[in-house]
Amino acid sequence: MLTANSLLASRLARTGRSLSWREHAASVACCHAAQLRNLFRMRDRQASEALGDDAAWIKVPTPTVSHPKHQAWEQFVRHFISAAIATLAIASPAGAADQIGDQSTVTRRTPMGTGAELSTGIEYQDGTFGTAQKVETTSIPTNLRVATGRFQFTATLPYLRIDAPANVVGGGGGLFGLPIIVDPSQPATRVRREGLGDLRLGASYLVPLSGVGLTLMGQVKLPTASQRKKLGTGKPDYMMGAELAKSFGRFTPFADLSYTIAGDPQGFDLRNAISVRAGVAGQIAAGLRGHISYDYAQSLSRLAPDQEQISTGIDAGLTNRLSLGLYGSAGLSQVAPDLGAGLQLGVRLF
Repeated sequence: MLTANSLLASRLARTGRSLSWREHAASVACCHAAQLRNLFRMRDRQASEALGDDAAWIKVPTPTVSHPKHQAWEQFVRHFISAAIATLAIASPAGAADQIGDQSTVTRRTPMGTGAELSTGIEYQDGTFGTAQKVETTSIPTNLRVATGRFQFTATLPYLRIDAPANVVGGGGGLFGLPIIVDPSQPATRVRREGLGDLRLGASYLVPLSGVGLTLMGQVKLPTASQRKKLGTGKPDYMMGAELAKSFGRFTPFADLSYTIAGDPQGFDLRNAISVRAGVAGQIAAGLRGHISYDYAQSLSRLAPDQEQISTGIDAGLTNRLSLGLYGSAGLSQVAPDLGAGLQLGVRLF
């Protein structure tokens, strides 16, 4: 019975055709799989015997088998993608770049002008957030963004599901995704609760400057979440901030600074806090924009340390009206989420 190599060699001998450079390159790459080295040698020998010395160099492309080093690299890539496929957790308490990032004129794909976009998605975060138990937060936000000239207005109302100890309060992270507030008066028994989160209303203005982009931003958190279910603090928060950016070709370095004025719920010792982030955004391709940033936020609660994390994401235009956002974050401090993951699908209304 003829082997696959001898059949190929016979066909090449009849047609007088030599392997193309692509076929040859693929063959050489396959030879790096140690598990198939002996098989390669045997097939090469068979091909040489069938066609003579002139065909001794023929290598038949063979499916590769992952080397252990390759498998480790593939596992790293899968973990990185899992972290990147995430929304910025617009209404959850642990997404450090989300609240101010949704008003950013740098990280968003939609250009300045007049228009409106309605979006929704699903977001997941987990971590201990400085507690002794794991805290899991799932959010389904509904977002409305309206732009007219240099002004932009945003509104976000999420549906939250929190699986955490009873002394963990959701929605208590202020407007920049600050740490979850822990209520020491409540038992640490694990409780799952869900319901509407706090409504967030924001506005931003792109200052007309030459050579540099300066955006002034403000946001208010209205206490629409249930205080009884520990989905929110029951008090409004206020934020003011600014974003500075400078474009260099396809890439735009940027930096944000914001100040959150926390509400004063009974039983909590809260303080006002400063948040900063710095990163770079880039036009990856037509209709595709990405960014990566380092985020730092002071804790509103004196019971929790400050938060540090790395955030990344892309915003892609699927059609003239549909867009897809994929975002992720990885915590660098004890109170930051270990992992944030999700997606956001938007439709342009006009």
